Amino acid sequence: MTLWREIVQFAPDELADSFDTWKSLLHPEDRERAQNLVAAYHDGLTPLYELEHRLRAKDEQPDAVPKAENNIARWVSAS
Repeated sequence: MTLWREIVQFAPDELADSFDTWKSLLHPEDRERAQNLVAAYHDGLTPLYELEHRLRAKDEQPDAVPKAENNIARWVSAS
């Protein structure tokens, strides 16, 4: 899936499709909460993973927030 890459202004071949890539793009203020929610889901502590978070866009500083507020992507994961 490449929708999330387009939202943060990267071409599909510019980023690896991996958990580490996602973590590297997380906004610093969202990182701990996001990682804790993912861990809780993977550990079976919650049946659903739902999270709103910010990702760093290609042309912005590492701790900046993408300007486009209407870019929303939704992923659903079911066990």
